[in-house]
Amino acid sequence: MKKIMLCLSLYFLFSNVSFAAEPLVLNDSADNPIKFVWDEIPGVIGKPVEIKLQYVWRYWTKSEFEEKQNAAGKIKYTYQISKFVGGQHSFGSKIKFDIEEKGEFNFWASSAIGDNGGYGTGEGRYMVYIFCAYKGKDGKKHKGRIGAMQINATFEAPR
Repeated sequence: MKKIMLCLSLYFLFSNVSFAAEPLVLNDSADNPIKFVWDEIPGVIGKPVEIKLQYVWRYWTKSEFEEKQNAAGKIKYTYQISKFVGGQHSFGSKIKFDIEEKGEFNFWASSAIGDNGGYGTGEGRYMVYIFCAYKGKDGKKHKGRIGAMQINATFEAPR
């Protein structure tokens, strides 16, 4: 039994290493290629409110970014929104996103946490991430984060 467990452990260790993704091709700055801009973000979130963001490519256009990646096929873009409030952390799933040279990125925010209808109160934040993944002409899988934003807010139960 010990030999079987050892063999399985080694198999999973080496298989995970071989499936690891390579990083994206980025420029020398530490900044993400996509930057979020906004007119107004609410400081207090209770009832559902729409947060309107816009995104722009920071140092390349979308087509220049895709050309630099040297992808063998189409690049897949996804986004994820997560929330931390009142000691509870909830993640959204990664959702496919058709990104353009620049555009709008709107989502709804509230103090509600989970399916039970409970509310988070106190200091917290929303995190917005944009990722991309592709198979390179080098035959390796590449993936990474290309945009991120943190929205700090005070959450209160709607009355």
